[in-house]
Amino acid sequence: MYCQNCGAKIEDSVNICPFCGFSNEGDNELTQKDLKIQELQEKITELEQTVSNTTVNENDRGFNNKKMFAFIFILPMAFLVFFFVLFFILANR
Repeated sequence: MYCQNCGAKIEDSVNICPFCGFSNEGDNELTQKDLKIQELQEKITELEQTVSNTTVNENDRGFNNKKMFAFIFILPMAFLVFFFVLFFILANR
């Protein structure tokens, strides 16, 4: 569970927080709800980080696909055009 005062993670059996000295005895029902809220907020933060990392990786793949297209199609076409022009120049001499 988490300390109601400082938010440090402590064992469920501990009544006094070893970090700040706050007594966690009292409104157990309210404390449990607060702890659940904290846990859910942490999970939301983790999911947001995962989504942002996934979005970055998808953008990187798109950039790599553009490079792949350039190397597979555009670069060979440029070489073909160059060699045809060179061939016609040499053939007309």
